[in-house]
Amino acid sequence: MTAPEDKATQPRRRASPDYLPRQHILFDVHGRLCSYCGGALHLGESVSEMLDWVPAQLHVVRTTRPKYTCRACNTVAYSGAPEPFIDGGLATLALLSHILISKYCNHSSPYRQSQIAHYGIDLCRSTLAG
Repeated sequence: MTAPEDKATQPRRRASPDYLPRQHILFDVHGRLCSYCGGALHLGESVSEMLDWVPAQLHVVRTTRPKYTCRACNTVAYSGAPEPFIDGGLATLALLSHILISKYCNHSSPYRQSQIAHYGIDLCRSTLAG
């Protein structure tokens, strides 16, 4: 019998559907040498995806930050990324604005908003209400 996977390695949410268009943003470091010891940096990456709202269209904003490691001193270098508007959230400011305008200006309840979301994205009512 195999041991259950560690909770830290399990994804916290479902992946964004592959059919949504994606906008790729790359944040890279300046230079390819370690700022501490001057050794060569080697490539890895950290990737995150958030849902964005373009009027009447959803697309995924994919942010990539290459990670460079120095094999001489074991340091890691990569550029910072902008902080999400909600910690751990997957929505951009445009999608949050759309949800709030639908709720407060259009008087659309979270139940109704979750029914309208016919883009193949499962936005549960508790998330919309929170």
